[in-house]
Amino acid sequence: MKALLVDVVTPQGVFLQGQAPMVVAKTADGELGILPGHAPLAAILQPWAIRVGEKIFAAGEGFLHVKDGQVRIIVDFAEAAETIDVALAQQTREKAARMLREGGADFDYASAQRALQGALARLMAREEYLRRRSRE
Repeated sequence: MKALLVDVVTPQGVFLQGQAPMVVAKTADGELGILPGHAPLAAILQPWAIRVGEKIFAAGEGFLHVKDGQVRIIVDFAEAAETIDVALAQQTREKAARMLREGGADFDYASAQRALQGALARLMAREEYLRRRSRE
């Protein structure tokens, strides 16, 4: 079976590079599955869990580009699901949600929204990772 060539890049550098039979990511239009032979595509990614083959990671906002069996994912952060600190992600989610509810004089809506989305992406990725692991 043919495999996709996949690169995942963050501002810190290459997060993941290799081959995979499938990529699943969340776009503004919903979840998107990419298999070998997929038509060329460019899409905006939403913060969420991304699956590259058996690897699952949380990712921030970004872009996905598919062409000629190559998938390039450029996101503002990526974190492997198995290394996510759930307690920290839950604290971040709660703090960001509280900031969004209460506001304040020095309130930065965009930063609070990004923090909330990042925390939710981490929690979703960890949940998906544990669910898949329990099936093994």
